Amino acid sequence: LAILQKFIDCKVDIDGIDEQQRTPLMWAASAGYKNKNSSLFRLEDIDVDIKNNSAVDELRLLYKYGADQLHVDKNSLSALHCAACGGHADCIRMLIEYYRCPIEGVDIRGWTPLFYSITNNHPSICQLLLDLTANPNHKDQRGRTPSHCAITDGNLDCLQVLMKSSANIWLKNKRGDYPIHEAINTISTNQSRNQTIQNEQIFAVIRYIFQLNPNKINIQNDNHRTPLHLAASLGEIETCEILIECGAKINSLIQTVADDYMTPCDLARLNHQEACANYLIYKHGGQYGAKLANIFARRIQKCYHQYKLRKTTSTIEREKLNNKPKNMLRKQKQHSCPVILTGNSNNNLLKQEKIGLDNTNEDNHLQFAS
Repeated sequence: LAILQKFIDCKVDIDGIDEQQRTPLMWAASAGYKNKNSSLFRLEDIDVDIKNNSAVDELRLLYKYGADQLHVDKNSLSALHCAACGGHADCIRMLIEYYRCPIEGVDIRGWTPLFYSITNNHPSICQLLLDLTANPNHKDQRGRTPSHCAITDGNLDCLQVLMKSSANIWLKNKRGDYPIHEAINTISTNQSRNQTIQNEQIFAVIRYIFQLNPNKINIQNDNHRTPLHLAASLGEIETCEILIECGAKINSLIQTVADDYMTPCDLARLNHQEACANYLIYKHGGQYGAKLANIFARRIQKCYHQYKLRKTTSTIEREKLNNKPKNMLRKQKQHSCPVILTGNSNNNLLKQEKIGLDNTNEDNHLQFAS
């Protein structure tokens, strides 16, 4: 701190920049942080030894003498990005609460400081930024959210912090991939680089996600790939096994652009992943789409024939029921209709009896005369 004061007293440009266009205030915010994996933020070629406990004092001193707290380097990194990289909570609070640095400021990739806290595995800083109203669903230039970063890095602690702050882990990037699909692609890349430790961390994240969201296990990206379809197409047997343990359907069908229906086995075979295809078939009963389509077609035909048979039978029975009252009514008319005598009918009967008596008397008279 005394050396910094000496430079200031000697009228050194307080906002002087290095080859990366970074100022002393940015280096103070980073507190000597060194990240060999980041192409955007390196201290490899510069001898810096700033102690974390003095970083706040250095920031305060630089700001007092007019340092620009909003300056960004050639990759649009700000002092706040640097503090998030280093995981320095006090610097972050000072930059946001006192120096009004924008918490949603973005670098060349569209990353906010929250992204850097996650990729550098600082869950406490992630929580701090969220408490200071950082957006958990911010999208970068590729449409990736902080959740994409946490899941693909296998960073379970940061993912849990994000989810507690209402982060949506089911947002797609610009390629149409959910974080889970991006994680499976990362597993395949790590496998080719023999980075098995990170893969174990990603597997733990996958299990955690589907424990909380079992109904999402067969979710499809914009290419209609479920996580299991994607893992099978990449030949990732271990990933397939974990997804099946989590409840993935071994024979789930997806529809391709050519209107073909394909199972994970189909995609494994199509991408020349014979070992994965055989694993799915012989260990988990996987089938090919064409065979399943024939099975389903026969089942549909059988159900249709049974439906027609039931419909015909019910129609015949209904007709019988409808005709039964008519037949009974007809029989009642024929066999059990009562004779109702009216006044006119009585007169007619009396007349007929009188005519009959007259005819009988006439016959008797003729017989007597003869």
